[in-house]
Amino acid sequence: MINATKRKRVIAYLLLLVFSCYLAGAAGLSAHFIDVGQGDAILVCTPNGSTLLIDAGPRVAGSTVVEYLKKLGIHEIDVVVATHPHEDHIGGFPAVFESFSVDRVYFTDHEHTTKTYERFLDAVNASGAYRVRAVAGKTIDIDPEVQIEILSPLDKRYRDLNHSSVVLRLTYGKTAFLFTGDMEVLNENELLAEKVAVGADVLKVAHHGSSTSSSMVFLEQVSPTVAVIMCGSGNSYGHPHREVLDRLESLHVEVLRTDLLGTVVIESNGMELTFRSKSGS
Repeated sequence: MINATKRKRVIAYLLLLVFSCYLAGAAGLSAHFIDVGQGDAILVCTPNGSTLLIDAGPRVAGSTVVEYLKKLGIHEIDVVVATHPHEDHIGGFPAVFESFSVDRVYFTDHEHTTKTYERFLDAVNASGAYRVRAVAGKTIDIDPEVQIEILSPLDKRYRDLNHSSVVLRLTYGKTAFLFTGDMEVLNENELLAEKVAVGADVLKVAHHGSSTSSSMVFLEQVSPTVAVIMCGSGNSYGHPHREVLDRLESLHVEVLRTDLLGTVVIESNGMELTFRSKSGS
């Protein structure tokens, strides 16, 4: 739980959000960390009105993601990124592909032997979206004012699907976001060994705040101002783990949790960030 002082600080600048993507885009860039319970679903709206959806939560949250996007006035999605084949990240995609036209979809060639993954592939194939293999070194072009780099996975095989997570670094003006999927310490060490630029103002904390990620040395290199943890209230995994919260607190990082705040929205004008949540509490 957030202590009373930190809770007051969060409430001080978090306001009730129901903006359209168009209006958010007109003011700059917005990243919507959609509350899907125990899972990830992140919508990015860019200054030119383009849309990027990173994951779509578990299957039960597919309708939640669809409803959220429709309330923002979205009719089509420019780019979809499926970070890795676990159900809490791709389960909601069939509902998304059935409801919206999708131009491009990025995912890795790391497969999974589940019905959820089969449904995901069927939905991608039925959509007619252009498929792109996600691997480190590629960029995603959706807006000339926004740079999106794929930092991970490297072009190799991993035993653990979490290690195959697509990691994105987005920069807009002087602000940067790091979206980490369920990457773990192994991947963090790979990036640090390669001296990849990971610095970001906003960090989507990997693996829902699991202690298998977010090592101190990695957090120090990212040096975020704000960290968003996407997890379900009372989840059986104990996410976020106390060790991760302690590390972030020791670095004086503001922590925003979807299990406590609901959907979190962070906007950038290219110079500064503003924060809002659905619940405002």
